[in-house]
Amino acid sequence: MFLDNLEVATRLLGPSTGSSQSTFEEFQEVARKWPLQSRLPHTSPGAVRIRWVPGHLKIPGNEEADQAAKEGAALPFPEIEMCTLASLKRIAKTKAKEATLQLWKTTAPAKYKELQIDYRPKTSLLLIPRPILG
Repeated sequence: MFLDNLEVATRLLGPSTGSSQSTFEEFQEVARKWPLQSRLPHTSPGAVRIRWVPGHLKIPGNEEADQAAKEGAALPFPEIEMCTLASLKRIAKTKAKEATLQLWKTTAPAKYKELQIDYRPKTSLLLIPRPILG
């Protein structure tokens, strides 16, 4: 298997604890069973080997593979929802921001509301020089 994504190429057959862990584990299970598949008499069982190749080097079939990947990415999501670690982190981060903003709207001091000071962690009031803040 030739891939132009170095990160995926290094993680496919190794241990994975990060994002999309279940996908990597599923691939590893398929790769483990691959040599056991029945084959024509003139073919050898072989093993799954992963090779990284730099992208866009006029490798035969690379453009077709890219097109097939784009078509696959455009397909609708499966009906059974299965979250990856990355998607769960993104959902948790979004929900935490929403909850914090909602809490700020209900608990912000009246003076802050009068001055229309919103809660923004990246632009906290603590970053304003003290004399100006006063």
